[in-house]
Amino acid sequence: MSRGSPYMRRLLRVATSRSLAAGLMLVLVSVLIVSLMVRGGAPTVPTDAGPNPVAFSAPGALGLGRPSSSPLMLVLLSVLCLVMLVAAIQRVGVAWRRTVAPRRPVPGNGEQLDGHAEGVESRLAARGWIRLPAADPGDVRLVRNPWGYWAGVVLHIGLVVIVVSALVVTLTERRAVASLRVGDHVGPGSVFAAQKHGFLTGPLTLPASLTLDDVRPTFGQSGDLAQITTTLADTSTSDLVTVAVNRVLSWRGMRVYQSQEFGPAYQLTFARAQEALGAQVVEMLVSSPAGSPTFRDIGMPWGPETLRVRSVVGTPGASAVTATVTLRLVQDGKVLGEAPLTPGKQSELGPYTVRLDSVTWWDRLIFVQDNGIPFLFLGFLLTSSAAVVLYAAPVREVYIARFADHTELVYRARGFAGSDEERQRIMRSAAVSKETTT
Repeated sequence: MSRGSPYMRRLLRVATSRSLAAGLMLVLVSVLIVSLMVRGGAPTVPTDAGPNPVAFSAPGALGLGRPSSSPLMLVLLSVLCLVMLVAAIQRVGVAWRRTVAPRRPVPGNGEQLDGHAEGVESRLAARGWIRLPAADPGDVRLVRNPWGYWAGVVLHIGLVVIVVSALVVTLTERRAVASLRVGDHVGPGSVFAAQKHGFLTGPLTLPASLTLDDVRPTFGQSGDLAQITTTLADTSTSDLVTVAVNRVLSWRGMRVYQSQEFGPAYQLTFARAQEALGAQVVEMLVSSPAGSPTFRDIGMPWGPETLRVRSVVGTPGASAVTATVTLRLVQDGKVLGEAPLTPGKQSELGPYTVRLDSVTWWDRLIFVQDNGIPFLFLGFLLTSSAAVVLYAAPVREVYIARFADHTELVYRARGFAGSDEERQRIMRSAAVSKETTT
């Protein structure tokens, strides 16, 4: 089937139609919205997730709960990429024809010149108009901002780069969430609290080990949480690196993000009737502003009671950040005991004796490894640059056609708000006759 056949022309018209591209983008956005609704928002890891990884579920046959591996998402991106690529190729042909092989005006579509065209050409050239090839060797064609012919090509290429980059990221992105306490290590072979990966890749494996060295929250003057700064030690080089909210760490080909889930970790030891029962680490979140309590209920592993934990981090106006904890033992709605804990001291809590051995910090870090993000930004740069050129420097053309018995001047402009005023100025400067060609 040749390109000139009716079927091929019809296929090209459909593939390059704006309605198809707009419809695909609308469906793509709709799928993203539905996927977020199915997932119920961004997935989170429970504080007591423990060592077992939490799977990012993909409900439904179409995988709408997991867009990175959804077959529907991959099909939509692939079709959209093909449509944009065909449109970009077509735009290259259009831009080339407008640059070097324009159509000659039909006699009678312009206004007749009284004198020679050389004066018009020299005056426009002095104002920045550039002479380009005309349809006939005897004609003169002057263009203002001729690079605008190719701005549409750059715009389409930028869209292709964006879609291809999004497809590459969707297929190859890998993410993992690590929940660590100060002194813990994460590295090759570590079991993450949560992870997901694209259709063409496997689970994320860290290239080296990191040790959580310190977690430092900062509160502002109003008491609101201003920043979370985490210090990590690269075990292979002994270098210290930091990551904070809105300050991404680039480490060994991947990005490390600071989540807003962190807090104190209380190391508790329980005993009953002079018998040691065991130790338990209670991880709590931090509330804002400073001094606001957070609560958590934990089932006692040695009895039917419920341990209600109250944690307070920070004091309004204080420079040092401290953490205090109070325990309450409850059974069937009845309070059996309550005790504020002091590090290193024992306290009575109903039938139990509890000791706060230490207070440290736990943190949740997000590791991301993907390909295509730089090209995604390149695509946005290309599209935005082309849009600026199309808006700020639209193409205008003056074509002086020399016919057998007369000479006509044709002014062409698209998307230029001042086209009428500019046309009148050119006509006045060219001493255009007021009589139209019959």
